[in-house]
Amino acid sequence: MNVTFQVNNPEHETEFLGFAAERQVVGIKQYANYGGFRASLYNALPLDSVNVLVATMQEFENYKRQGF
Repeated sequence: MNVTFQVNNPEHETEFLGFAAERQVVGIKQYANYGGFRASLYNALPLDSVNVLVATMQEFENYKRQGF
């Protein structure tokens, strides 16, 4: 299954990919034509992996709110 999502500011998309990669969150692809992301979540992927993705997204949101 693929999960799609967007950041609030499209200018932060590249930064988010780097932020996620630093936290070893991989498998996220950008949509070139209309923005946003696709995260591939396969049947064998443990729920903990989904929780890590959500936590990374929340951490990035807090990071941006602090003005970084």
